[in-house]
Amino acid sequence: MSVLWHICIVRRDLPRGVLAAQLIHAAGESSLGRIPHGARKEGAEPRRALERSDRGYGARKEGAEPRRALERSDRGYCTHAVALAARDEQQLEAVARRLAYERIEHVTIREPDPPWCGALMAIGLVPVPRQTKPLEALRRLELLR
Repeated sequence: MSVLWHICIVRRDLPRGVLAAQLIHAAGESSLGRIPHGARKEGAEPRRALERSDRGYGARKEGAEPRRALERSDRGYCTHAVALAARDEQQLEAVARRLAYERIEHVTIREPDPPWCGALMAIGLVPVPRQTKPLEALRRLELLR
């Protein structure tokens, strides 16, 4: 089974709810459809988006077979999620520049709405195999607590 590291970085100076939302954005936008080729177990069913019906998200259509939840072993990979914290926007900008310089694939999350008006809020790194974990660019960051 492949082990992937999914690392996201968020500003520690944000209000808790804003911090949580930005972390979710970073995780979602950096992982969407980006599991490396060959990491998925041969024959494993890909995840499907939940279907919307009048009864809400994920409700079954009449006569449809119930979907079973995918287990980690079905996917052929296991993800280690790591949430790191930058002091503020300035430190997060420095990390983004370093990641770009080292050509580490990542997504920057900027909030367009007031009061943030384009401020850098979070960074999500594309999940990578354990061997390629980008430690050098992230070594000064602490775990989000």
